[in-house]
Amino acid sequence: MDLSIIIVSYNSKAFLQDCLESLLKTKDDLEKEIILVDNHSQDDSASFVRAGFPQVKVIENEVNYGFARANNIGAQVASGEYLLFLNPDTSVRETALKEIIGFMRQKPEAGAVGAKLLNSDGSLQLSCREFYTLRTILSSRTLLRRWPRQAQYLRRNLMVDWDHKESRKVDWVLGACLLTTRRIMEKIGYFDEGYLLYFEDMDLCYRLKKAGYGVYYCPSAEVYHHYQRGSAGRFSRKTIWHIKSAIRFFNKFGWRL
Repeated sequence: MDLSIIIVSYNSKAFLQDCLESLLKTKDDLEKEIILVDNHSQDDSASFVRAGFPQVKVIENEVNYGFARANNIGAQVASGEYLLFLNPDTSVRETALKEIIGFMRQKPEAGAVGAKLLNSDGSLQLSCREFYTLRTILSSRTLLRRWPRQAQYLRRNLMVDWDHKESRKVDWVLGACLLTTRRIMEKIGYFDEGYLLYFEDMDLCYRLKKAGYGVYYCPSAEVYHHYQRGSAGRFSRKTIWHIKSAIRFFNKFGWRL
């Protein structure tokens, strides 16, 4: 098996048809499988996929284990040499899988590759970053983001001001579409299950870097990510998860300003 595509779903039924149909329409010669890990959805996501997409392997968790553990569950049953972790609110371009696999095959030092993410309207979605510091969190989650100096810092951290038509080595890529290999994950470890949500992708990329691998951005692999981001300054339950995950990350790898 060339490729295992692992999708973690939580009440994602509204997106799954477009996501799965796009994967089944890709133009490539890859032998691949699709694994859906459902985190105890309440919208019948799992039964919907079983009925409409019998070729998809469905795993139903009895509770919501979070993004990291659910991805690990999928990875443990995957048969592919390559593992693609893909969000359910995505749809891939016809050649995206061929492009991202081909790119990684040409980069023997690559530990992970991220696709070029696009918003629903086709505009660029920033998907590769510099590693976060405490300053990043404070600048993005507080009123400090309004200060010109901090705003410029965030632009650099989000890698806004470079040509996203070019491939390059980066610090980390979003887990919405992240490709790696079984061999590499067995070597450095899978996703850290201590994260419920957020930071698990950066944590993985940080460990890849420490192990001597490169993390790359591949612009020729285009993937729509139908994600609506809330206001960074608005306090919510997700803000609490983000803060908890940040504390875990910095406790593991060191607090940096």
